[in-house]
Amino acid sequence: MVLYTYLPLLRGWRYDVVDVDRPIVIPAGTTKLVHHIPYPGWLIAMMCSLNNPYTDITLKYCYKGGEYSANFMPYSLKEAGMTSPNPGGFWVSRYDDTLKVYVVMYMPTLYSPFASKCDIYVTAPTTSSITILNYSSVGIIIEDVDDFIKSFQEVLGVRKKA
Repeated sequence: MVLYTYLPLLRGWRYDVVDVDRPIVIPAGTTKLVHHIPYPGWLIAMMCSLNNPYTDITLKYCYKGGEYSANFMPYSLKEAGMTSPNPGGFWVSRYDDTLKVYVVMYMPTLYSPFASKCDIYVTAPTTSSITILNYSSVGIIIEDVDDFIKSFQEVLGVRKKA
């Protein structure tokens, strides 16, 4: 079993839900931190709706011993055929040149764990500003690592309940 399947029985964690429903303009060539999670946990899902297919979305998270980074653009996802849900997580759910709406989704089969933080950035192309039309994400964060570990040990029967 995967650790997060035990969450209903554990303490020290909570959901981290973000829904930004107002436009955010990012000047040409500029990177904006859209979401920062300063705790260990899992990223369950993310959605970013943009008005430019050449906008770079970067997911960065720390794990024990390093940092992982993944970059994707709506255009590159479409060209790669990533237009439906897939186990790796990233795909473009809408690619509309007429209305200028491009939606990138991140919904991995197994949630993405991170040891200390997770950051999501959006970078505008150097030639034009962009607008984030909507951004939302769902994560699980562990606010009290010690209590989380103790409660997990209790569930496994390795430690007596406090």
